[in-house]
Amino acid sequence: MTPIVLVTDQIRGIYADDLELHSAFAARGVEATFVPWDAPVDWARFKAAVIRTPWDYHERFAEFSAWLDRLDAAGVPLWNPSSLIRWNARKTYLLELASEGFPVIPTAQVSDDGLARHVERWREIVVKPEVGGGGAWTFRANEGSFRAVEAELAQAGDRKFLVQPFDPAVTRGEWSLVYFDGVFSHAVFKVARSGEFRIHEEHGGRILPAEADAGLRSVADRFATARGILPYARVDLLGEGASARLVELELIEPELFFRFSAGAPTRYADALVARLDMGTRTP
Repeated sequence: MTPIVLVTDQIRGIYADDLELHSAFAARGVEATFVPWDAPVDWARFKAAVIRTPWDYHERFAEFSAWLDRLDAAGVPLWNPSSLIRWNARKTYLLELASEGFPVIPTAQVSDDGLARHVERWREIVVKPEVGGGGAWTFRANEGSFRAVEAELAQAGDRKFLVQPFDPAVTRGEWSLVYFDGVFSHAVFKVARSGEFRIHEEHGGRILPAEADAGLRSVADRFATARGILPYARVDLLGEGASARLVELELIEPELFFRFSAGAPTRYADALVARLDMGTRTP
């Protein structure tokens, strides 16, 4: 069987939602092995590497970037490809997509002059790291609290931050639409707990099965193919229908919510095995 590696991390290991992938790949003649990205293995022995759940990459970004370099040097195809992962790892990609006319929540970089001008402009803001995940180092602030947030940012070392207006839609919930090979697969709706604006499960959020309407799909379709037809992508949106705007375009290690769509592991495996059969990297 053709061996591929599904990349995880040392702390969390194999995520329960991904357990079905073994059989999905095996049914297609592919041996899928879960290995942490920082494990001392010979990566060149794999036909390809698929990033699944290295959910600590943003905490050790320099090491993770060096690992990407080693895979490139060894000629191991990586999905999504390393160039795209490097682009997507820094949330400044939101500025780039906005400049291309995509509907993105307004985003600015936090400079040395702090948050005052952003609070003056937007009244209430969300501050998040350029490289981050899971809602860590993410703050909500207004005129009365932004100085306290600035004090927190001063303890953040060499981290850089972005700022966005706080969108009240987040208190209702956030959409995640999952795509394989540029084709919509399924959607979920994520809801924050009372009093919290972060929708992540580690902050008390809930994930619900959902049906995305045609308007919402039309927005997500554009983002899912904004950088080509990819084996996997997750588009996170705020708002409803065709007026929804992008929160995040998740192209590195998104949770794909397989448990909410019975056929999703099969569709995911099909997208990746097709690329193995082509013997090429994703363009």
